Amino acid sequence: MNIHVYLVLIHMDFMKKINDNLSFTPTKCSIVIVDNNLELVNLFKEILEKNDYKVWGFTNPEIALEFIKNNHNKCNLVISDYRMPRLNGYELGKKIKDIDKNIKMILVSNYNDRHENTLEFKFIQKPITIDNLMETIEELVLTIKNQKE
Repeated sequence: MNIHVYLVLIHMDFMKKINDNLSFTPTKCSIVIVDNNLELVNLFKEILEKNDYKVWGFTNPEIALEFIKNNHNKCNLVISDYRMPRLNGYELGKKIKDIDKNIKMILVSNYNDRHENTLEFKFIQKPITIDNLMETIEELVLTIKNQKE
């Protein structure tokens, strides 16, 4: 019986650590990356984590959307590829805006898909440089921080 209670306490402590880790702080922004290319997700994730961002990566936009539904108050920014199977980045962005209009969105694409960008998401054309990515993120992070004040 003591072991069972002990395991419950470990579980509750573990969940608290996860929730503490998800929160937005003045020096950290929470970013969700969505791209059907796993290598690109991992590359962006590594770069952003080295720059003190909390990052979650997904190769399936539907799973990413479910994660955002359940954690929208902890997500500040979504970076998504435009062309993906099942749900493109623009449609994903529209669904995210229905969940939480304060989540910022960056669309990344090989194609010039800006004509469909009526929600005025930030748009980065591939091939993308790290400097361009970081500059766009930092611009949106300033907007996020100003909204929180």
